[in-house]
Amino acid sequence: MLKVLVLFSDPPGASQRLRLDNEDRALATLAKRFSGSVSFERHHASQLEDIRQLLTSSCFDVIQFSGHGGTDGIVLDQSDLPPTGQMVSAERLHSLLAIPETGPRLVVLLSCYSNNSLPILSKVAPFVITTVGPIEDRLCLEFIAAFYEQLFAGYSIHNSFEHAKHVLNAKALSHDNIQLDRRVLIEAKGSRYIESKPDPMHDSILVNLDCVSSTLGTFGLLEEQVLHLIERKLSIHEWIFAVPRENCIIPIGRMLFGEFRWTNARDVVYCTRLMKLRSDISPKHWEVWHKLLIAYNDLASSPYRVLADPAGEGNRNSLNKAIKTLKYYVQRYLVPAKKDLSDLGLEDWLPYVDFVTNHCDAARDQYSFEQFPLVVKALEEALTNFHELVDGLRPPEQSTTD
Repeated sequence: MLKVLVLFSDPPGASQRLRLDNEDRALATLAKRFSGSVSFERHHASQLEDIRQLLTSSCFDVIQFSGHGGTDGIVLDQSDLPPTGQMVSAERLHSLLAIPETGPRLVVLLSCYSNNSLPILSKVAPFVITTVGPIEDRLCLEFIAAFYEQLFAGYSIHNSFEHAKHVLNAKALSHDNIQLDRRVLIEAKGSRYIESKPDPMHDSILVNLDCVSSTLGTFGLLEEQVLHLIERKLSIHEWIFAVPRENCIIPIGRMLFGEFRWTNARDVVYCTRLMKLRSDISPKHWEVWHKLLIAYNDLASSPYRVLADPAGEGNRNSLNKAIKTLKYYVQRYLVPAKKDLSDLGLEDWLPYVDFVTNHCDAARDQYSFEQFPLVVKALEEALTNFHELVDGLRPPEQSTTD
């Protein structure tokens, strides 16, 4: 569920009153329409302490501020200061927004001159929407209505932003001073990136290529061909990016694989190595390993693994689904692989198939007893042994000098 927090501030002594009630009404109507997939919370006359309490108690995917702003920051209400409110600098706002354990995916600042704060606020979220110079009430209202209608419907941030721009164009409203920025590109500083676009419902994946730039043209393919393969394959496997990973191997092309790592794939994914398997390996060996690799990557991305408390009572459905998924992969891929491993002379790895199977059974049994911490433990042990199997079966690589 998408969690959205909108903070309004329009101190009574401000030089120009804003029609934030219209904006609030439009957002509330949209949130009600998409109530099954959106959790919407808003706060009027927002003060520093209000925001601190809100962000201490909960995490949000989107945090928006609507109100007055200037080149020095944004204006918040304050009961013990003059009625014009107080100017809060970008540095102080950054400190507030950094309070939650999990930062927002998007920060929206619909206030005049908020783009001046971009270098600092981009450190808080992967995506930031700001305004360059002054901005009118009507433009803000039309933008947020079009943007959130698309975002609440499940589309990506970039797609929603482009949709809002088209709507503004159709209404003869200039949107040049509303800007969407991405943190990674702001901080690029000479680094090389490519962008993989899964579909309109998912944000694109930015891949840092600094570690592999010198090897892109060493696999019998043109550099442009390798880049195209990375862009296409990562979009196909986009679901595996939900969980942080280290040394994740993803198929790129026939016998060509990439090694990737990421903490937050919405921000940046690092390609740390490219490798090509030797052409003289047994086709059966390659086939078995490839199938198990794909299965492992799927299991490593199970939704329960990103929950704050996966063993919590409220997450039992997620654990049940994880057990069923693991059992399916065991029966579909692991058990049939036993004969192949024997035929290939790789019997040393057969015990790991049994280890995964046994931990899968243990997870199912512990679930029936409602011992959810033990369920999580068994699932993780199954995954660890699955990883050991896949890692041990990895075929030899071709040297880049071959």
